[in-house]
Amino acid sequence: MRTSASGSAIALSFSGAASCLPSSYLHELGEGIAAVTSRAAEHAGDRPVAVDIEDVQFNETDFQVEGLPVAMCRWAEQAFGLPPRKIIETFDRDANRYRFEWA
Repeated sequence: MRTSASGSAIALSFSGAASCLPSSYLHELGEGIAAVTSRAAEHAGDRPVAVDIEDVQFNETDFQVEGLPVAMCRWAEQAFGLPPRKIIETFDRDANRYRFEWA
């Protein structure tokens, strides 16, 4: 359960294939929804919202767990009709990884 500053909440749960994901993945998905909790609560008229994730699909060859919060945030923005939050994405060639800076 993620709670916004106003007290409204988004209840986040995992079922099906998503319930078998590593706990670090579930944590990162929770961080992504937390990034939009207060804005989503406003959109929902401060009524509680439940989100159940049944499956997460990704390309294992290019997967980075750090991308899960961004993906979850972007999904929630689309689902709730919210303007996108500024997230700066860069590629670190030396580390061979994407970096995400939340503005």
